[in-house]
Amino acid sequence: MSLVIDGETAAKKSRLALVSLAALYLRMMENWRRTQVEVWQGPLDYDSTMIMLAIVAIRSDKVVRSRLGPMELLDLKNAVPEDLVTRCNVSSIASATGLNRETVRRKVRNLEARRLVSRASDGSVSISSDALPSEKMAELLRAQLDALRSVTAQLCRNGIFRCSDGEDQ
Repeated sequence: MSLVIDGETAAKKSRLALVSLAALYLRMMENWRRTQVEVWQGPLDYDSTMIMLAIVAIRSDKVVRSRLGPMELLDLKNAVPEDLVTRCNVSSIASATGLNRETVRRKVRNLEARRLVSRASDGSVSISSDALPSEKMAELLRAQLDALRSVTAQLCRNGIFRCSDGEDQ
């Protein structure tokens, strides 16, 4: 079973869909901000937050595309072997975020000084292992999933999403 977009209803209720998505983004950004304040004693600026998220997304791309392989990789508590991680550098971060490469370089240096990211000798960038404690990561994950669940349920109630037994559309 999958969720599909009812195009006709989405067009007729486009304002409702847009406001629902805006509320979702806002809720998710606030969850990130709150976690940053709790863990790092202050929020990161927008660009630095985007860079941190880009690093996670880029490095995880190969793992996600491979359907995560062994069951133990499904749990965030378990480290992913480096051979299953996609290399991430300033150029790939700039491409993913739309930020200028020099801005990314400067922000990565700042994040490195705060010990939130680390750089390997080949220039690749990763999130520092102690940047986000596992219990805080679990809380953040739960809050993000709850925000997504809430808005998805609202979009289903309003007929914008519907369940389908077929392929995604």
